[in-house]
Amino acid sequence: MRLRKDKRDLRQQIVEENFKLREERSDEDQLALLDSRFGKSTGAKRERSRLEKRIEERNEKKLSNKTKKRKKRSKNDKNVSK
Repeated sequence: MRLRKDKRDLRQQIVEENFKLREERSDEDQLALLDSRFGKSTGAKRERSRLEKRIEERNEKKLSNKTKKRKKRSKNDKNVSK
């Protein structure tokens, strides 16, 4: 019985270490890691699609924030010149 518990504890420890390492990686880094493990755009289809979606949403959010800032600046500039 003790042997099973030791194996279980070891597996749990490995899972926790892998989780910590994944938290430190960005989505782009994770995609690069998948490419190195499985080859370009092969394997881990669900994870790849999830990561690509998150990257795309983040990029769209950055673009929308830039346009909002530009609009605010242009309104302020018009008010100052009047």
